[in-house]
Amino acid sequence: MALHSAPASDVGHESRMVTDISGRVPNPDEIDDNQQRDTVERALHYMALKPGTRIEDIQIDRVFIGSCTNSRISDLKAARTS
Repeated sequence: MALHSAPASDVGHESRMVTDISGRVPNPDEIDDNQQRDTVERALHYMALKPGTRIEDIQIDRVFIGSCTNSRISDLKAARTS
């Protein structure tokens, strides 16, 4: 049985900073936890992203395809040809 997931995008440098491509860049002002807000602010600065930007509106200039989540070589080859 093949599983399908919606396309997603990293908006930071931690695995929990992922959003659906139909989503928006998170707004640190909407995060109550000080530590999490600081982490998101640093990530947005690092990624040069503006809070609230639609993910679909971000121009892609670099792509990183990692294998840290048990990807298979066939998955990486398929991504290469897409």
